[in-house]
Amino acid sequence: MQRVSTFAVSSILIASLVSFGATATAPGYVEFIQSARTPADYVLNKLESHRVVLFGESHWVANEVELVVAIVPRLPDVGARTLAVEVFPAAMQERLDEVVNGKEWDEAGAVAVLRAAEMPHLEYLDIIRAAWLANRENGPGTLTVVAMGPGPDWRETLPKGEDYETFMANRIRQALNKRGGSLLAYLGLHHAFSRYVQPESTTDGRAWRFMVRSGNLLWWEMGEALFVIGTHRPFHCWNDNVWEYCLPFDGVIDCASDRVGRGAFGFNTARSPFAELRFDSRVIYAGGYPDLRLVDFVDGWVWFGPIDELRQTRVIPLNEYAPDEESLAAVRRANPFDGRELTQEGLEQLWLEQTQARARPILESRWKGVLGWREACETPVPTATTP
Repeated sequence: MQRVSTFAVSSILIASLVSFGATATAPGYVEFIQSARTPADYVLNKLESHRVVLFGESHWVANEVELVVAIVPRLPDVGARTLAVEVFPAAMQERLDEVVNGKEWDEAGAVAVLRAAEMPHLEYLDIIRAAWLANRENGPGTLTVVAMGPGPDWRETLPKGEDYETFMANRIRQALNKRGGSLLAYLGLHHAFSRYVQPESTTDGRAWRFMVRSGNLLWWEMGEALFVIGTHRPFHCWNDNVWEYCLPFDGVIDCASDRVGRGAFGFNTARSPFAELRFDSRVIYAGGYPDLRLVDFVDGWVWFGPIDELRQTRVIPLNEYAPDEESLAAVRRANPFDGRELTQEGLEQLWLEQTQARARPILESRWKGVLGWREACETPVPTATTP
């Protein structure tokens, strides 16, 4: 594959996008994007036709979590009885059941689940509250929320012969057998891969081994009854001896969507105008795959908006995340951001820094390869390049 830099709007990148620009608003792209479903309608539609939908997240994009929150009240309408969430640790299942089926909203209980997960983010708290509201409206037990993750200390707690991936696959199997209906699993994209087998990539584009993920295990058993949805977010690319963010597919989807001017949408990768988009060889997913396409990667794709307008999850205020001396002492011993033991002053400073940084993630240096794509899209298309 030709190595095209995506870390600056170089003449090479501009040339590639100018060439694309000639077809970016062709009827195939325009009509496809305009007729695509909203992300919520798209995910719910997949649940109507598949027993399991794995929705792969990045763990930091607020748009992704907000989509799940919006979907939760509508899950019973499409026969989905279970929502399984990776970041909720299985050890907290009993507490989670009490919260989502309680007569009154128990925010302290919900925060305790997140504290056990070392996940101090407001949007995940919103998922639990949305499930509680759904059960309050439809009756306790209408929607089961499965704490799917083995927890932060899984290396010490899992029995011999079981690992992170087999544990989550088993939690999904158990939930399906117990509840029936369809199931939406919200987990990190890397754990959701089914047909695609993720490589352990080297910096020269080679793979030194391949990983078996939860989605692989389930797909080998369930086949087409399982559907994997990924989201449009920056890819990790190797550049100048460091992993940084780069534009997915050289900005093709962003440019096309920006020109059409509609909001977020979801689509099947197969038989879409974007099916044949290739991964740059420097993208972390391309190791061992010299010609990896979007259609080979996942079954469905969700575009939330321009790549540099994605929002990060917000931080729960420290006094709410650790409201008493016991919980505060535990957070000080191992803070949820980098695991260090900190003084009270150090913890408060780190909390402030994380809160501020998440408000403007694009200012981080790793985003430099994502900036400038609009200028390339807007470059006039020479008549000679028009097919």
